[in-house]
Amino acid sequence: MGANFLGGRLAGRISRGLGCSLEFPPPPLLLLTSAFPSSFSGWHPPPQGGFKFNTDPVVPSDGSSFNIGAVIRDAKGQVVLVVSKCLRGHFSVEVCEALALREGLCLAKQHCLSVGWAEVDTANVAAGVNSSKPCKSVACFVFDDISSLCKDVGVFSCMAISRVGNGLAHNLTSLAISSLRDHLWQGYCPSFLCAGC
Repeated sequence: MGANFLGGRLAGRISRGLGCSLEFPPPPLLLLTSAFPSSFSGWHPPPQGGFKFNTDPVVPSDGSSFNIGAVIRDAKGQVVLVVSKCLRGHFSVEVCEALALREGLCLAKQHCLSVGWAEVDTANVAAGVNSSKPCKSVACFVFDDISSLCKDVGVFSCMAISRVGNGLAHNLTSLAISSLRDHLWQGYCPSFLCAGC
């Protein structure tokens, strides 16, 4: 049985207590694009029954930490999970983007969600995840984790999108900066974060 969202409930087999298990059909080939169409201006929902998540980091000027935002939404655009988090470390923007994607995938896995689509706003990260060439950057361990997590949660498409299309994830990073705390909402997103997204 495929995991999907119907009537506000997660359908599929989820075992609680000792852990969880997911069943979903094997995904098609991993398709990642490294650019977004020039006509693309906003977030678009996944097909009916699917989930999509968006991630984004922000690196404050002091550079000692970075903030991430991740949101998982269904085909109706309804928020399933959102997280706003501050992580310690000094990394390049590209590595922070990859770590934000990794955190979003971990969130989906922790909540036993089969998420078919992922979106980031950095073409290099989408291309890095899709690359079959050996990794030669400091972020290799992150991309290895991302590849494994994509298989775990059923992601078969990761695309680079516009900053406008990634607005809610970006708003979540701003919350982490201003509040200096981690936040997690399930099935709900505060209206001040979702406005215009």
